[in-house]
Amino acid sequence: MYRCGKCKARLEVKYRTDHSNEFKSAVKQVDQMDTMQRTQIESVASMPPTRKSFLSWLKEGEYRIIFLIALTALILHLFVIPYATTPIYDEIPYIQEAKSIIQLGQQTHPEQLSLGKLLIASGIWTLGDNPWGWRIASAIFAVALIVLFWFVCRRLAGKRTAFFAVFLLTFESFIFNYSSLAMVEVFIFTFMLMSFLFYLKDRYILSGISLALSGLCKITGLLGVVAILGHWLIIKRAKSPANMGLFIVSVVAAFVILMPILDFAATREWLNPLHRLLVVIQFHEAKTLTSIPGNSLAAGELSPWKWVLSLSGFQWVNWGFLSKINTTVWIMIIPSMCYMVYEFVKKRTAFSLFIVLWFASFYFFWMLLTLALGRVTFHYYFYPSLIAVCAAIGFALSELWQKASKWQSIDYRWIRFAIIAYMCLHLLFFMALSMVRPALIAYAPSPT
Repeated sequence: MYRCGKCKARLEVKYRTDHSNEFKSAVKQVDQMDTMQRTQIESVASMPPTRKSFLSWLKEGEYRIIFLIALTALILHLFVIPYATTPIYDEIPYIQEAKSIIQLGQQTHPEQLSLGKLLIASGIWTLGDNPWGWRIASAIFAVALIVLFWFVCRRLAGKRTAFFAVFLLTFESFIFNYSSLAMVEVFIFTFMLMSFLFYLKDRYILSGISLALSGLCKITGLLGVVAILGHWLIIKRAKSPANMGLFIVSVVAAFVILMPILDFAATREWLNPLHRLLVVIQFHEAKTLTSIPGNSLAAGELSPWKWVLSLSGFQWVNWGFLSKINTTVWIMIIPSMCYMVYEFVKKRTAFSLFIVLWFASFYFFWMLLTLALGRVTFHYYFYPSLIAVCAAIGFALSELWQKASKWQSIDYRWIRFAIIAYMCLHLLFFMALSMVRPALIAYAPSPT
């Protein structure tokens, strides 16, 4: 919405993009304006969104909200970075390998692809071998993930759904904790969300390249193809058959071309990409329940069905926080996904289809591997599916918020109050379970 400073004429500009071109429509409400004023307003209407200044972008309420949420997330991630002064859990091998890449040009764990490890190494190379160097890349990508998630939800279901979903994601302790560590999960799914956003904007080549980058962090990142391809087959197949070909070709080409380049950056050697893939696949096939010695809970092993059927988690004893999903989100995993299935069956909404495919492509992949091969699975493998759950809950809350005012049998204000109370309770669980609480205690001055 723009307003003329002289005549107070109001101009609402709407943009919409389809696969072929971008078109604009302007709705003008004017009282009196001279030719010069009309020309000035029409020039604003013709200006693409990318040319708007950052400050004018922030003047729109919804953008101020996502900016403040992202800024809050950044502050929280930076706040907890120095708290754990030694590597935690899977940070240990990733940090060791990142240092090996910097110092020796060697990979100690060739079964994992190179991009995520190079990102961790870039932080260590820049800020040193310390908590800031280990985790700064993860913190930056964690904030980017939140922003991209907002744009994906905004594109599919509107700004109210985007707000609820992003709030839930930002203050989901399980997501926050793993996004704060020097592990590759946050890199994988930031690139994947970038791919989803490009796909929804019909930028198929950029979507394919982004998804290849996700796979180059960890091979499971390529599972995003399932969500995109399934959504295209059901929703967009008639409009853009050639574009899906571009998407598939760009995924394969970017993956094959960039893999040896990234391996060279890590090892100073040109490695055979086919041999690298074979090593990765063989490693994952061999990682069965019998291959991990010792106590499985201590190793973080948890079967996929337990991710949703029991509120399981384990505590990082040395650091005082839990690897556990917020109860406010966990109790809604099954109901929210059932609601998404219902929404698609009854209304055929693109949002519900995309979320169901997103959740299923990861969750049932690990479920099938566990049942078929006895593949060991860890709690943090639920990371991508949990992001989809936050989107589903956000959509349900948005629908409830909107429809509450139409119900005659109950005061809609009580429904909205309950939604606000739910969000506040979610925030309390975040403070109880995340790294923020023990960090606050550790930073507090000791009593004299």
